[in-house]
Amino acid sequence: MLHKYFLVTKRFVIRIYRGVMKHNTPGRASAISFFVFSAMIPMLLLMIYGASFLVPEPTVEHLLDNLLRSYVPDMPTEGTLVEQTVNRLGSVRSDMRLIGIIGLLWTTVGGFVLLQQVLDEIWEIHQRRSFLRQYLVGFVMLGILLGLTVGVSIFTAVSPLLMTLAIGALEIPWLALLHLVSTIVFPIVLFITCFFIYRVLPSHRPRLWPAVIGALFATGAIYVSRSLFMVYTHYLGNYQLVYGALTFVMLLTFWIYILAIILLLGAEVSVAIERTHAP
Repeated sequence: MLHKYFLVTKRFVIRIYRGVMKHNTPGRASAISFFVFSAMIPMLLLMIYGASFLVPEPTVEHLLDNLLRSYVPDMPTEGTLVEQTVNRLGSVRSDMRLIGIIGLLWTTVGGFVLLQQVLDEIWEIHQRRSFLRQYLVGFVMLGILLGLTVGVSIFTAVSPLLMTLAIGALEIPWLALLHLVSTIVFPIVLFITCFFIYRVLPSHRPRLWPAVIGALFATGAIYVSRSLFMVYTHYLGNYQLVYGALTFVMLLTFWIYILAIILLLGAEVSVAIERTHAP
């Protein structure tokens, strides 16, 4: 029995290794990270514009600052640059609709189209969606991602107030549940995002459980890598000595590249599971 499990595990690991080599995961991740980095400003513009309809305008910058700190590891010079960027984007809120839509069309949706093509290569799908359908799916995924992100940001912003009200009403069980939800909400959203990417973006829908396991792998790997990245940047890296004021930009680019590699590795895990257990 142990020998059988060993052979299955060996075949599984070999499939992942061969998939990474065949599909050039580091190279594909670099292309995806370029689109992600280019799309950050348009996405922030759209988030500021959308969130301003739901929360008071002075709260929007604070909300997005907390959002960035939830997804991006702590880095040297992060606080000043993030705060300046969010404040500058908030000051052009009245002009951001056109800028945001143009950036959205050119970078963000283009990134989802590229990701679809890469996932089709990983799953070895030869009959792909039409170019128009790829853009349509990209718009849908972008809408889902923006909706989840803004919703979670608003929830985390108002949860301290809800906890205060709960304490005043002595609703201890409800307070404990609210605290638990606010703690795990970002990992849940990250898992849902990875699951939708693996389940929806490929031209032919993969099986359910391989996509779930791949999303779990990607979510766990991102959080582990986030902690290791923070240790590296604060204690082992000398980026600030080399790049000076550009330190945060270089580290952010490196972090996005790591995220792209993990995302594609999660897809390789899903494919390996699906083919290992295939009849």
